[in-house]
Amino acid sequence: MCDGRLLVLLSSVVLSVVLGCSDDTTTSDTMPTLEQNACATCSGCCSNTSCLPGNTISACGACATCSGCCSNTSCLPGNTISACGMGGLSCSTCLSNEQCINGICVPAGLSCSPSTCGDGCCSASGLCMRPPSSEACGLEGAACSRCGASELCLEGRCELSGSDHYALRIYSATLDSFCDVTGACDAYVIVSLGDGADVTTPTLDDTDAPQWDFKVLEASLTDLTRLSLSIVIKDEDYDFDGIIGECALTLTITDVISGTWVGACGDDVPELVLHFSKTL
Repeated sequence: MCDGRLLVLLSSVVLSVVLGCSDDTTTSDTMPTLEQNACATCSGCCSNTSCLPGNTISACGACATCSGCCSNTSCLPGNTISACGMGGLSCSTCLSNEQCINGICVPAGLSCSPSTCGDGCCSASGLCMRPPSSEACGLEGAACSRCGASELCLEGRCELSGSDHYALRIYSATLDSFCDVTGACDAYVIVSLGDGADVTTPTLDDTDAPQWDFKVLEASLTDLTRLSLSIVIKDEDYDFDGIIGECALTLTITDVISGTWVGACGDDVPELVLHFSKTL
């Protein structure tokens, strides 16, 4: 026969299991929660205790760090017609008359790519945008980016450096003009800054290759690229200073940060050189 005490003990154990009872040594931390159970069967990815689809860059999983495009929960290269995209966004299927270039569906036949647009970036319509600007920033055929309100496109990158200051100098010129009976010019330069202010270099006598190396102004990169410069090169004489050459110039960010601008300033000035140097 069975011991009556054993039967009572077994009955108590069964009843405890059915009713979910526990002894005093079991805490709620050791019990599985509904959220943990959800993550255990999650087909996407688990963020804390929540099951997310895992197919967006704001979610977790492979798509959170995907440089291509995301299809369901998989990160794909994003360089094919059937799965085109970049930056972890959802993949797109290009139309039959489109091709996938740098993660963007563009009309077939356009050839903007790193090999054809090394000094610019490729727009969403497949055009090579050169030189880079704040509206379309990038180099080596990468997809163009739009810089933020407080950013400038510097060497193909959006950077917060518009407050950097640069000095603008009239450096030198090559003159192709017979100014005096001797043939040489007594040249000086007048730079109009567009706000009524003029800056004039010293006069260099009897030379067709004057080198002034004269500082015109110092300003922030942002202000320099907003100026409309008017440059006039003159020959100083006793009664009348004749114009050797004149030109108008709007500087670009690339002009300034490259350190040198070289260009013609009229037919008789085949080469005018401006220098830029970053100041503290």
